[in-house]
Amino acid sequence: MPCLHLAAAAFPDAVRRILTYSPLHSNYAAAWSVLAGSGLVHGYFEADYRALRRSLIEQFRLMRRIRAWKPDVLVYLTLPRTLGQALAESAFFRICGIRKIIGVPYRESLRKYNFRTETGFFESEAERLARCVAALGDARPADPRSWDLRLSTKEREAAARYLRGVPSGRGFIALSVGAAMDAKDWGADHWASLVAAMEGHYAGWPLVMVGGPGDFERSERVARSWSGVKLNLCGKLAPRETASALERASVYLGHDSGPIHLAAAVGTPCVGIYASRNPPGIWFPFGSQHKVIYHRTECSGCELKTCVVHNKRCIRSISVSEVLQALRVIDWRGAREDPGPMEALDRAD
Repeated sequence: MPCLHLAAAAFPDAVRRILTYSPLHSNYAAAWSVLAGSGLVHGYFEADYRALRRSLIEQFRLMRRIRAWKPDVLVYLTLPRTLGQALAESAFFRICGIRKIIGVPYRESLRKYNFRTETGFFESEAERLARCVAALGDARPADPRSWDLRLSTKEREAAARYLRGVPSGRGFIALSVGAAMDAKDWGADHWASLVAAMEGHYAGWPLVMVGGPGDFERSERVARSWSGVKLNLCGKLAPRETASALERASVYLGHDSGPIHLAAAVGTPCVGIYASRNPPGIWFPFGSQHKVIYHRTECSGCELKTCVVHNKRCIRSISVSEVLQALRVIDWRGAREDPGPMEALDRAD
């Protein structure tokens, strides 16, 4: 988001289109579903990554599509590539007729994440990309305004209609238990145990479940023990409407997945339950108001999509009590107006 805001500011009069890969899983939200209506980009085109790797014909078709746009400038925003991959992709886009390309990480330092000794974490992907496109200016990845989704009144009204069951004047606990990647999944058993434990401390708070259509049934099972107000909105809201709903949440709990980044973008404090498949910090939610639970193991950084050796030791070793403790220390939005979670837990202890 910060780099998209920067590109929009650098080329305010340009028609800005985004080229991205098609989602590899049905539960992944397409980039356009998050960006449409923001004004940051005006057009969108998906390419099938697997087909492009297999077929020269598909590469030629993509080339023709790009040439038909007649773009003058490409802002290159991708995950880290090897130098060979970066050179090959740069050459491809030049063959497509693009004269100016900004952000290709030719230098090794731009293909690696800086380590922050003061935090013990690596810089985020947004910070690395900001370094790559520094020729355009400062993307300000630490500025909340750089993460503005530019939600519309219509999107906020749509979310409000679905949240009518939540008592007015009070926030709610937002929960997302889905994970499109098995290695990132804490497990339905853990989530159910957490909700049962939370019931004893936060029974007065409404519980709102968010996620994709494939998360609906699991969310129903997980929330079964919640006796208070609960809404299952999985599959009912578009991603930007979900962000509009999360804007009204007091706290958010979830995996390393799309909804946690939507929640962070609208300023909602998050408790993230993370596997250690990636180095810590790279995909943590933006902002200092969050608590990410991340266990370093000897196999950290494996980047596996499915853990077949250690039975997801890194994420499954996270306990319910750790998550409850994170809820204690995090600064809930609206806690000043309502009985705070820390006080509730202190009385229970």
